[in-house]
Amino acid sequence: MDLTKLPEKPSLPEIIEAEFRLSDGNDLLGLRLPAEIISNGQLDGITTVTPTVRYFSIISWMIKRYFELKGQDNYACFYQFAKKIETAVVVGNILQNKQVQQLVGIREAVHKINSEKEAISLSGLVKNHAINIYYRSALNLGFLSDRENVPGLYKERGKPLSDAVDSLLKDIDFLQKINTKDEIQDVHRDELMAFGSTFPMGKPANEELKYLIEGILPSNPGRNEFPRLRTYCLLLYLTDRKKRIIDENDIFTEISRPTLDGLPNGLKPAFDLWVKFVVRDMIVAVHEASVYWVGDYLRNSGGRISWEKVINDMASNLDNGLNALGFKEIGPDSAISVFYKKVTNQLGDLNQKGEMLRWNGKISENAVAKAANFSSDFPSMAILLPLAWIIAVQRFSLCKNKEDAADFTRIGLSSVIKPAVDCWQTSSATILETVQELLKRSVEQHFRIAWSRYASDPSKDVAVLSSDNEEWIFIKLLSSGRANSRLYQCINWLKQLRLVTPDGITEEAKLLLSDRIKLIEQGWPA
Repeated sequence: MDLTKLPEKPSLPEIIEAEFRLSDGNDLLGLRLPAEIISNGQLDGITTVTPTVRYFSIISWMIKRYFELKGQDNYACFYQFAKKIETAVVVGNILQNKQVQQLVGIREAVHKINSEKEAISLSGLVKNHAINIYYRSALNLGFLSDRENVPGLYKERGKPLSDAVDSLLKDIDFLQKINTKDEIQDVHRDELMAFGSTFPMGKPANEELKYLIEGILPSNPGRNEFPRLRTYCLLLYLTDRKKRIIDENDIFTEISRPTLDGLPNGLKPAFDLWVKFVVRDMIVAVHEASVYWVGDYLRNSGGRISWEKVINDMASNLDNGLNALGFKEIGPDSAISVFYKKVTNQLGDLNQKGEMLRWNGKISENAVAKAANFSSDFPSMAILLPLAWIIAVQRFSLCKNKEDAADFTRIGLSSVIKPAVDCWQTSSATILETVQELLKRSVEQHFRIAWSRYASDPSKDVAVLSSDNEEWIFIKLLSSGRANSRLYQCINWLKQLRLVTPDGITEEAKLLLSDRIKLIEQGWPA
């Protein structure tokens, strides 16, 4: 590959599906996917398994160096070369700082350090190295170009980044001796320790930092990069307002604010899009919590009970839940239509200006999701199930496109939730009967997903509950949780890019934010 003839424009990104943090990688009710499709659309290039931005730097440099050495245009040969560089990076960083985290192959590198003497062999640490893990993200961020064999570099981002890294590494003697032929090469540990001091993976430097920022918050974004740029500007904007480093809870609280008045116009779509995410996230939280508590009930009651007794007992303490919501004048035997009116009245003043309905009442999706996740008395809080459905319908009531990437099989808003809530408005069914129905639906949703996966691959039995005629059977507890937004990863990247501090955002970040908001408001050129 001729490094003087590089492609100039990144291709359209491929969506990277997030892995799930809170249930061992399994979406066991099938409800997280609709939420994560929303987050995927806003955060191309950012995944749960790419925590360290400096890997983009070292990967870009490895490609530059490989072609300078005239390595074969063969991925296996390049991978052999890349593994040696990666091993040097990880071992060197550990030798310099034993507390280092978020590097690929740390455990294996520690073993290598402890088992080998003065000379440490640069052999592969793990089966799946960083070049593979970060590859797709590097493509989407415009650093790498996708070639048939060895990946290339884009002229605008990858090449300048690799040159900036080369200025830091060109005088490191052992790196210059790593060749494209030998599978394993040895390096003295003192040299690796010095390398770790020169190139700490958590601290990008100088020009390198500039080009990393350009890839993640580009000044000349492609059409497909505007959603990511808008979300990053949202994070910087909220961090500046809070005067501290924010977290997901801050974000989910702020995006549900009663009005978007006073916000930069370029950021308003981001507030609405992330509200759509938290609506689906709330649905995940209440239904997964339901399945968890059904499992807990079964586990403590012999492990096998008729489903009717389970849902009757699980919904037997709704008075406490209603009281906690401030609805002391109604009870489980009140009509669901009365509950619907109470909830909608408690929303307070409604703001119908934007795409999503907003209100100034205290009820919010994030509050409901947190209550479902952290309640130690879910039987009384099973009332959160109909509450979540009502809130979801209200929030989307102004939205022209009410589709939410979920169909009937994933409790879709248009196909399942809205028709049910519309019926509740005039229904004589009781609150108790409605909660029991939703508890049963939660468990059946798990059965549907578990059976679907088992049917496609009998070696993957993911069931945490099973059924036999009229009985439900406990297998194990569901690790319930919420959908993965990956916003925490974005915040982590902002820290490494030195755009945020414990006191807010840096002066450089303020200038960048102002410039990028103007760019967003100008939009993609016609």
